[in-house]
Amino acid sequence: MRKNLLKRIGRGIFLLGFALVFTQCEGGVNGADNTVVNDTNPYACIAANYPVEALSEAETDALIFMREEEKLAHDVYVKMYDKWGLQVFNNISQSESRHMAAVGNLIDKYGLTDPVGNNAEGVFGNETLAALYNTLINEGLASPVAALKVGAKIEDLDLSDLEEAMAKADNLDIQAVFGELARGSRNHLRAFMTNLENMGATYEPVYLSAAAFEAILAGSMETGPGLCGNCPNQGQGQGNGNCKNRNGRN
Repeated sequence: MRKNLLKRIGRGIFLLGFALVFTQCEGGVNGADNTVVNDTNPYACIAANYPVEALSEAETDALIFMREEEKLAHDVYVKMYDKWGLQVFNNISQSESRHMAAVGNLIDKYGLTDPVGNNAEGVFGNETLAALYNTLINEGLASPVAALKVGAKIEDLDLSDLEEAMAKADNLDIQAVFGELARGSRNHLRAFMTNLENMGATYEPVYLSAAAFEAILAGSMETGPGLCGNCPNQGQGQGNGNCKNRNGRN
């Protein structure tokens, strides 16, 4: 009991420190992410400042899968922006690149084989994600509304998968990263839904429960201190954490 209590306390401390590093302003109608990045590998601190804990099979599988699922989101949004020019896709695709990097750092930290490697856009090792990519692209090319619904569906799926993965993970670094990915996805979902509402359309959840979906939409855009510190326990930060508005402009 005492050991579990100490671990929960430690997790809380690490999660708080991680929020100072990873937190992003991903909100508003354009899904803006105003993170200031002054380092080529802004999440390298994950390896240096979180304990190395034994990986369970479920945690290993989750890291491999989420690395490619974040790539799926990125690649689809790039295609949708190229086709329709909606700023929300451009902003959120950049956010997904950072999410990919965060999971990638955990894969490197634990010596796992990166499923992404040098794969081009639209190329996936996971056959299920490869098939889903093609389906989503075909759906999204139908119209701007269809594209926004694809965006909402991806975030719906991502949140459902992250919830399942976090329930099976207890490593501090994995909980921290997946928690921040979920926060970003909630903001992305709100942004896509706002765009759909502005076009007189909507989206019904496929993966999340109706109650969970409505609770997310009822919440406000989630923000934090931004990159106001390099890493936990490393002194003064290098980022200014500017989040002056919700339209992606500082």
